[in-house]
Amino acid sequence: MTARPLHRQKMLKRKIIVTEQIDLHLVWHSSYMYIKPMPTYLLSRTFWEEHLLADEDEELYKCAWGFLTTYTWLVCYESDFRIAQDLHLLPSELKWPQWQSLLGEFFKTSDKDIPYTSKVNKRYIFGELRLGRLNMIYRLAPRFYFKYFVQGYFNVYNEYGTFFSRNFAWLVTVFAYVTIIIIAMTLGLTTERLNGDQRFQNASYGFAVLSIIVPVAAVGVMIIMFLILFLNNFIVTRVLLKKRKTALGISLV
Repeated sequence: MTARPLHRQKMLKRKIIVTEQIDLHLVWHSSYMYIKPMPTYLLSRTFWEEHLLADEDEELYKCAWGFLTTYTWLVCYESDFRIAQDLHLLPSELKWPQWQSLLGEFFKTSDKDIPYTSKVNKRYIFGELRLGRLNMIYRLAPRFYFKYFVQGYFNVYNEYGTFFSRNFAWLVTVFAYVTIIIIAMTLGLTTERLNGDQRFQNASYGFAVLSIIVPVAAVGVMIIMFLILFLNNFIVTRVLLKKRKTALGISLV
């Protein structure tokens, strides 16, 4: 589906993060949405005629047209336009009537809801992309890259604590449920009816063993992930340090 207008993003309690990385445009994570500002030159007819329409790089034209298409999704109403101006996503000198006129010309040659695949880059056939799924695709891609396995598509964590708190917070809920079930089973075994039920005893035994193994396995996974992240950061830092010292003519001990 196409990207939702800016006023809908506000209704979803999403915070707009301005980015200059085109590969993060319309990528969202948790309550954040990354959006690249509209370059002034893409609103110039002269620029399109001299540098894009006349250019032999067809893919560059498709990317530019696709990017412009996304703004027809984001800025549909005057309220969207005001939000875009406040966030400096559109040039400050641009006025609402001018934007309306531009949209009118755009819709004469394109479909706002379903971009023509022959006219836009494949990325812009889709609207909003979830960062978590992009990271998973990069990590599980058929062609393995250690860098992408560790960092995924885009790494939003700047501390180990933040990474583990966001990715393993669900363990607290699991432990709470396990505790409740163990207490219930313990009470069940004190009753005469369930204490003599062999099936209930087998289930209690299996769940008790499982409740021991799962936390230990979870902690083991966390330790392994921490070591992978730490070693990756350490190796990358050493490589960069070696390159800089080599460039300065300093030996690395």
